[in-house]
Amino acid sequence: MALAKEWAQLPLYRVYIGLNDLQIDLGNANLFSALCDGTIDAFRERYSGALGFAGVTRPDLGRPVPCRLLLAEMARQLCCFAIGRRTFRADVPQADIARATRALRTAFAELRQRDAQAIAADHAALRAHVARLTPARMTKVGS
Repeated sequence: MALAKEWAQLPLYRVYIGLNDLQIDLGNANLFSALCDGTIDAFRERYSGALGFAGVTRPDLGRPVPCRLLLAEMARQLCCFAIGRRTFRADVPQADIARATRALRTAFAELRQRDAQAIAADHAALRAHVARLTPARMTKVGS
C-alpha cells in the first residue's frame, strides 16, 4: 500500500488488491474494513492506473457483503476489472456463466452512471453493512 506512488511509475497493466492479504498485513479483524477506513481511498489517490480489489459473484448474491455493494465501491474507486470470488462457481452453474457475466457488466455500467449523492449513499450503506459484521461471520468467506 505504501508503494502506490512508485507503482504508478511502473509499466504495470493492472494492480489487484487482495483483501485477505491486506487484512493480514494490516492486522484488521474485518476483511472489508479497508474499503471503509480510507485505506483503499489513500491507495487510489496515489495510484491512478488500472485497479481491482475484492471479488464478485452474481450482483444479487454475495455474503457477507452483497456483491452489489462491492460493485458500487469498485465503481466509486474507478476500478476497471474484477475477479470471481471463490463462491462464484458455487453461485453460478457452468451453463449460466455468460448470463452472470453480462449481469455483472450491466450492473457495473449502471453503477458507474450514478450521481454524487447516490455514490455517497452506497458508500454509507457499505460502511454500515461492514460495521455490522462480526469477526466470526468473516471466517471462511470467499473474498
